[in-house]
Amino acid sequence: MISILFDDESLEIKAKGHAGYSIKGYDIVCAGVSSLIENYKLYEKNKDVYDFLKFSLCNLEESYPNNVEIIR
Repeated sequence: MISILFDDESLEIKAKGHAGYSIKGYDIVCAGVSSLIENYKLYEKNKDVYDFLKFSLCNLEESYPNNVEIIR
């Protein structure tokens, strides 16, 4: 399970774990989460990009509830 924590004040996102959807190297859920977070690191942190990332990761949690967990 990938656990994701959002810090709305600092616009930081922390994730840990492995989705366990498939074996490492073939896990599309891990790839999706990693891709979103790694691309976020490339951009200047701003509220619009942060909100889009948060929305996208929450959608992944909704689609893969056994693999992604948003810490609330």
